[in-house]
Amino acid sequence: MLLEHLEWMRSLPMHIDLGDYWLVHAGVHPRLPLSEQTVQEFCWIREEFHSSPQPYFANKTIITGHTITFTLPNIPSGAIAQGAGWIDIDTGAYHPKSGWLTALDLDNQQVYQVNVFQIRSAFCRLWKPPSRLTATKLPLASSTAATVGMAGVGRRSDRPLLASSRSF
Repeated sequence: MLLEHLEWMRSLPMHIDLGDYWLVHAGVHPRLPLSEQTVQEFCWIREEFHSSPQPYFANKTIITGHTITFTLPNIPSGAIAQGAGWIDIDTGAYHPKSGWLTALDLDNQQVYQVNVFQIRSAFCRLWKPPSRLTATKLPLASSTAATVGMAGVGRRSDRPLLASSRSF
């Protein structure tokens, strides 16, 4: 089974072109044509990509992750960052300074966020050891979120998300 997973991951594209949006893990080298870019640029580039003053594409926005947004200048924890022709949505879900997991709904122009540390804490309060569950009737999923203080999960965040003047 592990070999099948590795083969599947190797078969995935390095980037995906969705017309108006271009998805890639880390970014692109701003001075190289796409045909000359390698896994190194697509998966590891940071400074050269984020500091480029010109968009790479004239008609597309590049969506990336890889670089936790609060490590970029003047970006608060949990905020999406954007620059010349790019949006970075890696808000540091695993990082103790953030905990925000972010997703974009490109069709509806919506940003969704949840704090993984708050979920973990709420999950631990909800799920008791099995001996204490026997007489407990758990609420339905929709009311569970409200019960443990996560009523905003699955809805657009009300937090300020974009750390720039351009709206998504």
